[in-house]
Amino acid sequence: LLVTGAIGEASIGLNCLLNNNSIKYLDFNEKKNAIKRFLIPPILHKFSIDNRQHINACIDVSDGLIEDTGKIAEYSNCGVRIISKLLPTTNIIKKALKEKKNSLFKLISSGDDYELAFSAKINKLQIIKKVALKHNIKVTVIGEFIKNKGVFLDSKKVQGGYSHL
Repeated sequence: LLVTGAIGEASIGLNCLLNNNSIKYLDFNEKKNAIKRFLIPPILHKFSIDNRQHINACIDVSDGLIEDTGKIAEYSNCGVRIISKLLPTTNIIKKALKEKKNSLFKLISSGDDYELAFSAKINKLQIIKKVALKHNIKVTVIGEFIKNKGVFLDSKKVQGGYSHL
């Protein structure tokens, strides 16, 4: 399981828009950047087109990482384990987690990041990372697909995110 970018800044950006005066752990520019992550999704179309032969399944993280990776796993008749220590972070995410203003679970289940979560065979990772470098996109392995059905954050089965049902 791989992702582009970092998951959670959009949630922090929305929180800044809704509660700007109470967000003391971020400076003005960090708030501005988090809000931008919420309002302006990354454009990843060319990256995904260039990797279409190397990626098995892909989804945009619009409903939260847990919900959206769960969809890939469900349709692939398997489960997925997200390894928390592998999740990419930014200074904004680190500050939010340090101040206990957001839990990791909240950040990865909130949605609106519009990064990509995707599966690929291990032997395709170097090619995918080379394409990512070409497009100036960070790609991180954050987990694996497993036989046990469901979504696991480390070893705990989890549910969360926006459901359209």
